[in-house]
This record gives sequence, structure tokens and C-alpha cells, in this order.
Amino acid sequence: MAKILVIDDDSYAVKLMEAILTDWHHQVLTAYDGPSGAWAAKTHRPDLIISDFLMPGVPGESLFDLLDKQPETREIPLFVVSGIAPDKIQSYIPAKHWSHIFQKPVDRDRLQKALDEILASQDAKTL
Repeated sequence: MAKILVIDDDSYAVKLMEAILTDWHHQVLTAYDGPSGAWAAKTHRPDLIISDFLMPGVPGESLFDLLDKQPETREIPLFVVSGIAPDKIQSYIPAKHWSHIFQKPVDRDRLQKALDEILASQDAKTL
């Protein structure tokens, strides 16, 4: 079981992602804008962050830059979810996150496979 932070200004998208992740037996934390998401990440140090790209309060790329600059959040894996095609937003997201961009609606099988891979690599680091 992982602790996963979901950041999205769309409450329906948050509830849907929360239902999926809870069904997969993960603990889910939620935030509805960039500033509260950055605070939650720094405070709770989740195992993974799933974040929308565009949100009020902080543009998507600024949130990602902020997460990368904070020592407490810099190493937390990040999945980006957006209604915008991945090739249109890659240049705004730090390169280490490019392979984890999902277009809405999220393909559950692809999400689960990526999540399993990230969590397995984190487990391998702690051994």
C-alpha cells in the first residue's frame, strides 16, 4: 500500500482517482489547487503524486518546478494527468516526469502498470 497525493482542481477527477486508488488499496491524500498540493506534498511526503497540469493558484509548470526545488519533495515520483495531449505539455514538465504523462480520461490499465513499476522501483531502493 502506498500513500498517494492527488492534486486536481476538478473535484470529480479527484473523486474518480481516489476511488480507483482506494480500490487498489492505496492511502489517498487530496488537494484541489497547486499551493495546497505543494504544502500537502511537503507536509505528508507521499510515495507518489498524481497531479493535473493546469490548476488555479499556480500554473502546472510552476508547481512541478516548486516540487523539484523543495528538498522534501524533489525525489517524489510524479504522474501528470491532463486533458491536453502529452506532446503539447512535455516541454513544461521537468524531463524526469515525461514518461508519466496521462491524458484524461486516464487508462486504468496503463495507470496501474506505471504505478506498479514506480512502487517496485521504490521498494528496490529501500532494500
